[in-house]
Amino acid sequence: MSFFAKKDSSIVYGALLDIRSGSIGIGITESKKTEELPMIIFESRTPLQFQKTPDNRSYFEAIKITLPAIERQLKEEGHRQLATHNPYGEISHLLVTCSAPWSRTITRTISYTKDEPFKITSNLLADLAIEAEKETSEKIQESEIAHRDGFDASDRALMQVSVNGYAVTDPVGHRGTVLQFAHMSSLIAKDITSLVYNFTARAFPNIAGSLHAYIFILYSVIKKLYPHIGSFCIIDVSGEATEIAIVDSGVIRYSTFIPYGITTLIRNVGTSENASEHDTISHLRAYAEKTLSAPEQEKIMLHLKNYGQTLTEAVQKLHEEYFIPQNLVMSALPGIEHVLTKQIISTLTEMTNETHTVIELNKEEFARIAEKENDRIISVLAHYFHIEQNRAKSS
Repeated sequence: MSFFAKKDSSIVYGALLDIRSGSIGIGITESKKTEELPMIIFESRTPLQFQKTPDNRSYFEAIKITLPAIERQLKEEGHRQLATHNPYGEISHLLVTCSAPWSRTITRTISYTKDEPFKITSNLLADLAIEAEKETSEKIQESEIAHRDGFDASDRALMQVSVNGYAVTDPVGHRGTVLQFAHMSSLIAKDITSLVYNFTARAFPNIAGSLHAYIFILYSVIKKLYPHIGSFCIIDVSGEATEIAIVDSGVIRYSTFIPYGITTLIRNVGTSENASEHDTISHLRAYAEKTLSAPEQEKIMLHLKNYGQTLTEAVQKLHEEYFIPQNLVMSALPGIEHVLTKQIISTLTEMTNETHTVIELNKEEFARIAEKENDRIISVLAHYFHIEQNRAKSS
């Protein structure tokens, strides 16, 4: 490589860390301004190991134990592959995401009204946003998951801002008597943010890092790739959770989750059949291929029915307040996730009496692959990193 490659400011390298309810994924990506897609140079995913059926505490301990191994792998194998790809390449950014049950993305509609016209300032918007985040955090803490230390806000965005009923792109400086906007907050459990900050301090002490809810990252990428689709339902299946988010008119309205994912299914089926994880996965693949006997098929269908009932209860609460869009964005790691995704589509179709269109997440749309086939989630992170780098270079 030439000397000038060392000075090429159009190339930026980022480390990617994805914390899911059943695994932790890592990657290194190259963002080049002249390329439409980023390049994934290195990626790996490590399953979380639990001593018992996972709960909040065992999740935390499993992540705490796994992160040092992830750090070593990234420093050794990851940096070696980066050096092979570009001897002058240096990681300058760290992008971290986490999914349910440790993250939430919620939008609240904020209205501010006065009898006399007032000037909208950045401070006013910031104060209203803080109040919205406080209300959102309290609502989650009371009604859903009880993490020991609460939540930290990560992603924030103003959406659909209007002054006196008229939509505006930038409300600062406008005058009016009624200010209304949709404020989106992503919240991350504090016990997870603590682990992430410690990881960052050890592995990347001198680079910029950011922590996001995975649902927000996926939403941002979908909006970029499919700008013509304004309303859709995101369903993200991880190891021990299924997260559902409603996007209406381009805005994430609400998200929720159920503590049941593909690893949960494997564990439940394996326990009922007294089978190893390997044999259970083979069993589920055979179910998907319809090569099991009728009695064995029925046993799997019973577990899927239980999953469907749990999903129905969660989605029904959303359905009472929000319309479930026909477009579905299904996100999951490769493997036997299609066993659950088929059940998800069936459940939503039965509930809404609508035919749903599944937007397939083709990883080739998100990133170029340096060597081997990469996982879909890391591809999404790489694409978001690329979007943000190009935006920064253009500003």
